[in-house]
Amino acid sequence: MRKNDLIKLLQDIEGNPEIMLWNGFVSDFVPIGNVGTHSLVKVSKEHWLRVLAEEVKGRKKKFTQKELDKLYARNISYEVNNFVTAEEIRNGTYKQKKIAFIDAKEVGKTSVGWGSSLSY
Repeated sequence: MRKNDLIKLLQDIEGNPEIMLWNGFVSDFVPIGNVGTHSLVKVSKEHWLRVLAEEVKGRKKKFTQKELDKLYARNISYEVNNFVTAEEIRNGTYKQKKIAFIDAKEVGKTSVGWGSSLSY
């Protein structure tokens, strides 16, 4: 969801109620904690294709472009990776996107489930 879409949803709420987050793991509402930004990265398609080409060199099976596109879309996604350098982003090995996140505040409760507990 984009920031402007979230703002619109919040503005459409009547009155000025407290905004809480739903924690589906424990079936409880929790207050909003931190709001911040972070960078996510993923291997660029071009780099992934170069690495794959090296791996399959000499094999008889050849992939169509459609098969390669499907493999990339299914297996490569944005993630947190603190080991990716700024140089790897600049040279196109990785793609980067900035996200905003809303974190749940710790409320000091524990939920007991099937053989384990979850503190939140």
